[in-house]
Order: sequence, then structure tokens, then C-alpha cells
Amino acid sequence: MTDKIVNRIIFDGSRATGIEFPDGHRLCASREVILCAGAIFSPAILQRSGLGPQKELARMGIDCIANLSVGENLSDHPCIPVMARPRPGAFDADDFSLQCTARWSSELRPNCVDLQLVCFSYLFTDASSALGAQRNLAANATGHVAGIGCNVNRPGSLGTVLIQSLDATDQPVVIPNYLQSPSDKAMAREAVRRGYEVIASPAMQSVLGLPMGIDLEIMNSNERLDQYIEKQVTSTYHFSGTCRMATRENGGVVDQSGRVYDVQCLRVADASVIPTVPASNTMWTTAMFAERIGSSIRDGLPVEGQVKAQI
Repeated sequence: MTDKIVNRIIFDGSRATGIEFPDGHRLCASREVILCAGAIFSPAILQRSGLGPQKELARMGIDCIANLSVGENLSDHPCIPVMARPRPGAFDADDFSLQCTARWSSELRPNCVDLQLVCFSYLFTDASSALGAQRNLAANATGHVAGIGCNVNRPGSLGTVLIQSLDATDQPVVIPNYLQSPSDKAMAREAVRRGYEVIASPAMQSVLGLPMGIDLEIMNSNERLDQYIEKQVTSTYHFSGTCRMATRENGGVVDQSGRVYDVQCLRVADASVIPTVPASNTMWTTAMFAERIGSSIRDGLPVEGQVKAQI
């Protein structure tokens, strides 16, 4: 069944027995309920089902089945775009191949590979999109733009996901808390300065105009650069960690087999279980977690018996 919004998971005591849709219709599970709604909506479904921080659930009038850190530990890769206009004749509007990336270790963390530049030439934003509330890589620019996304790939600042009502159609409140720590701010400045340096280089200036909305005066001032970053920072949509795979004592929501603590017959198998956001795109990491959890389901064996816990 596709294109259906799930209201909540149904429990018989502490045993998950199925799911309920907003219209009240239900589906019963023959063995287990396996939740794969992603790092934003998996915690929302769990919270509506009575799994999450007890205080927050009580505030919503939800009976708590399991007092777990659901929706906490939200992580992402903050991205600060440095944009420029392509010079006439420098691009083909139908060519999406002019992309590359560079990764390196910040001055704060040698050998960590925690910063990344993503170069792209394909972004086009019309005026109606630019006026919307959602921030994107083009910032307030319209028309064809190119540039560099300057990513912090090992941030220390963590956010939260929390439902705002019992209505499954209400979007959960996502507070990413980007770049709140001094180390995150320092890494963001380093990434943006490197991105600016690349765009301002003679080779890039042969095909691009000057960076938009940022100049050397801003680059040479930590305070002004922090202000620029705060206005421009956006998501790379690498959300993870909100149903963290860790020990119960360390704020975990699921064990190594994806099984939710304190209940039976319920697993989570998506990016929300990743304990710490990887210093790269999250697709393959998510696939590896899903493969291991899937093997556990298929074989009927817990992962703990095969791999020693390291978290």
C-alpha cells in the first residue's frame, strides 16, 4: 500500500500489532511492524503512538508506552551556498553534468574529513520559488545561478523533531539547531572561505561572475562572516539520528537489530537509526543499516549475536 499517511502504530499492551490511518482504518501485522518513514516522520509516527519523551507526550495528552529519546539527536549536514552568475556562453542549460565535490579535514580536526565543497552549475529558481518560505541553495537569487555548497559534514550541534498535534497531516516541528557550537561555526567559516577562494580564482572567474552577496570585507571578519552564514545556512537533507541506534542507557531508541526498546514486534529501519551522521552523503550508510536490519528480520537472529556493540 503506497501514498498513505500513517496516523499511529497500534499496540496491545507493549506489543505492536498494526497501524492506523487518519480515517480510522487499520492494518494488522502478521509478525512485526517495520517503520521506514525517515528521520523526520519516523519519530513523528512513534510519538503519536506513545513512544517518546514522556514529558512531551503528556503535554500532547498522549499516554506514554515507552519513555524514549525519540525525536532527539537530530543531525544533518549544514550547507552554506556561495553563489555566482554564469557568464554568457559558459554553460548549457540542458547539461547537468558539470558537478564535482571536494572533501578535506578542517584545521580543528586533522584526519577527520569533515568539510566538503559541492560545485554545481544547474540551479534555476523562478521568482515564485524565491519568494517562498523554504530556503534553498539559491538563497534569494532568481534565474540561473551556479556556485558551491560549503558543507560541515561532522557537526556537533544537534536538533529535535517533535509533533505539534495529534493530527497526522500536521508537519512535525523540526529544529535543526545548525552551527550552535563554536567549533561548528569555525568549521563553517573555513568551508565558506575555501569556497569563496575557489569561485574568486582566475580559472573560475573566466566562467562565473563575482560571488553574490559576499565580498572580501565579509570574508576577513569572523563576525560579519558568521552573520552571512546564519542568513544563508540551509539543509542538504541528510537528516539522521532521531531514533538513534545505541544502548538504552546512552539515549538509544533501537538496538542493533532495529528493535525499539521497551516494546515488542516493532523495528525502525531508515536513516533515523544512524547514531552519528556520517561525514558523507547518507544514502549508502542508510542502505547498509537497512541491509543489516533486513538480514536480522529474514534470519530471525539478532545482530547483537553477530557483531559486538561499539556504541
